[in-house]
Amino acid sequence: MTETRFYLKGGSRAFEQIDGEAAIQGIPCRDAAWFYSIGSLWKGTLSRGHAIRGIRLPEGASFELYRNGRLKGFIAASDVAIDETVALGGNPVRLYDDGDIARFTPAHGFQVSGIHAMDGSPVELYPGGRPAMFTPANDARIGGITAMAGTVVRLFEDGSPREFVTAVEVDNGIGLFQRGSRFFYLDGDTIARIDPANSATVNGIQCRAGAPILFHYDGGLRRVFLSEAATIDGIPAHPDTFVLFHPNGRLSACELAQDIAISGVACMGRKWVGLHPDGALKRCFIAAPITWNGQVLPIGSWVSFHPDGAPECARDEVTKRYLE
Repeated sequence: MTETRFYLKGGSRAFEQIDGEAAIQGIPCRDAAWFYSIGSLWKGTLSRGHAIRGIRLPEGASFELYRNGRLKGFIAASDVAIDETVALGGNPVRLYDDGDIARFTPAHGFQVSGIHAMDGSPVELYPGGRPAMFTPANDARIGGITAMAGTVVRLFEDGSPREFVTAVEVDNGIGLFQRGSRFFYLDGDTIARIDPANSATVNGIQCRAGAPILFHYDGGLRRVFLSEAATIDGIPAHPDTFVLFHPNGRLSACELAQDIAISGVACMGRKWVGLHPDGALKRCFIAAPITWNGQVLPIGSWVSFHPDGAPECARDEVTKRYLE
């Protein structure tokens, strides 16, 4: 029998507390049940074993339904058979509206495009069963890449790699990356990020192992973390810091390794400097006093500049007062 029923404000959903067991819309439930605003069952917990849309779930399984009554997902304490696939108990399973599996954790022996997936690791599938994410049990050749065993592989719907850890050395025209480096793509051809396993050289810049290398949407370099000092566009960058690049490939920002004059302004070393896309100074901490609007800005002041070189804003680092 039912004990208590609640309606949310606006009647968007209802909650029903259950004392013992209740058959709700043909499904044996216990503890509580939730409903859609149209009155159909949304989610609940089975009071005994029951088949929902051809999938038999054990007692105690929590389930969720689509508005049309089809099974959307569940968590069961024991393994559950879905067609010829066995989902490992204790892990969430998600289904598409047509009943195809969207996400599950295989108990054993599941293959993705002929590649054995690691037992006990989650698998995601696109509609129709195309692989979206899985963990290969062994090094595997997938869509032109070789993925390392025991690491997550993500794929686009066309099967091209979206994210993977390489099992072999890769020379992709950007740099030479050793086994264990992770790659991320915006699409099948455009690189978005690389987490190098080694200290790699990219565009003549030595990048620190393990630090992400980021790219703009067109594939141009966006950010790297320096493993050693570098001079970029004539600007000495301090090691063990990251540097940023504009989409046109010019330096955008870095920490200066030493005092240097940029666009005729003395900039302080071991401080951050910003540059416009044409290389002109955008902002820095000044290493020598400058006069602006009749005011003398002392050494160490932060100053930003228009593309034409004129100061536009400043902050006295002693008083923390902004000047405009």
